[in-house]
Amino acid sequence: LRALARHDGFARGEVDTGLIARDLDRLVEVAGTDRRHMAIAAIVSLGLLRRPVGTDPWDNFVGWRQWSTNASHIRLERRGNSHDCAVSSLGGHRFEVACGGWRIALSVRATDDHAVECELEGHVFHARLAIAGEHVTVFLDGDVHEFDCPDPLAGEDEPAEAGDGITAPMPGLVKLVGASEGERVMKGQRLFVLEAMKMEHTLVAPRDGIVEILGAAEGDQVEDGTLLLRLRSEETG
Repeated sequence: LRALARHDGFARGEVDTGLIARDLDRLVEVAGTDRRHMAIAAIVSLGLLRRPVGTDPWDNFVGWRQWSTNASHIRLERRGNSHDCAVSSLGGHRFEVACGGWRIALSVRATDDHAVECELEGHVFHARLAIAGEHVTVFLDGDVHEFDCPDPLAGEDEPAEAGDGITAPMPGLVKLVGASEGERVMKGQRLFVLEAMKMEHTLVAPRDGIVEILGAAEGDQVEDGTLLLRLRSEETG
């Protein structure tokens, strides 16, 4: 309806029952991605709008880093195109988002779990959000833009590491351990779920084998490169 109201013929009063059929492609044409939509999607996908749940003052320092500006990176996908964005937290709900050849500074504040209030160059506007896993939809000024935030660890169906071991690809919290020492596992079997960067990443067995060493338990906080599991070498059986 919004596109129809903007149609040149409609504005001139040249309306008949064949208007929509004649210009359907123009009426349903997807508008170019608004920088505001992409900036909001990047900030939300990185979990930078997490609201404090208690009285601890440290809960207010989301994205904070001492002595320097903290920049987080994320890849957003929309309609087959990838966009690499860098988001810097400036404090006080203010962010700087750089993507491709553009850069904007805006404030974004969550008003509830599905809405944000934003300010850009003195203009205040509101957006609604729909978040489902790695999918974020931003509703703003009558336009809808959908973004996917793919798992940077390449998905659940790939081995975490070739060879006998699985190591943590980044710092995170071990949410699930799917095997015990001495247990036989199959290639591709889910062995760990690691929570990192506000997302859960599944690590799977690189091959068939027997678990020789289990290096982490559920609830452990692990560092990048920590040995999580080692399979018994194939030579020893």
